[in-house]
Amino acid sequence: MTLYPVLIEVPHDENEPPLQRMKKQRGYARRALRRCAELSGAPSNGWSQQKGGAPIPNGKFYWSISHTRGLAAAVVAMQPVGIDVERIRERRVDLFDEVGRGEEWSLLGGRTWFAFFYLWTAKEAVLKANSLGIGHLDQCRLIEPDRNARSFNKGDPLVSSLLNHPTRSDAQDQRRSESAMVDAFSPCASKLVFYDATWLVWHRMMTTDFIAAVATRNPTPIEWTRVF
Repeated sequence: MTLYPVLIEVPHDENEPPLQRMKKQRGYARRALRRCAELSGAPSNGWSQQKGGAPIPNGKFYWSISHTRGLAAAVVAMQPVGIDVERIRERRVDLFDEVGRGEEWSLLGGRTWFAFFYLWTAKEAVLKANSLGIGHLDQCRLIEPDRNARSFNKGDPLVSSLLNHPTRSDAQDQRRSESAMVDAFSPCASKLVFYDATWLVWHRMMTTDFIAAVATRNPTPIEWTRVF
């Protein structure tokens, strides 16, 4: 079965109350899910969650949703699947040690914020495919990044800056121009091990702001749909 992960822009208002913003993001994630179900030949309804939020399979279809400020996503598959989206931004430097090991950062060419969110989204997608939370993060390990991991959009000066300089600020992001907008994905999957099982993760990067990851156990064709 081909995967059709759907990414959808969420209008953002800086003055929006956090609870209202979260509710809106969840609504857009559900909108992405409906579109993904349509593309996948899955039912249009019946997508329920456990009390803790973990998706309940809809017949033979597994599913996952994700959202962050400005972006929501969903994926449907006939096998366990997880999706995660994040906005690439500067965080606390000590989080590098919480998210990955030294050998993992070496595989990604060093500790940059691009590498951080590449690894974070990959691990989150795997955890979500297993209906588990971040308490199991240390059991998930990158063993082989996709071959484009170190060279995502390096031809663009703003993206090169983002990939190579962890001190890039949100203020700098605000000054990006339309000419700097990029949209790229890797047709190859990275490999992660989680409790002795190997998982495949595909990434997509939208502009210098967002990165998405989809995780499955088995190889499968993937066609991203972007609703912007």
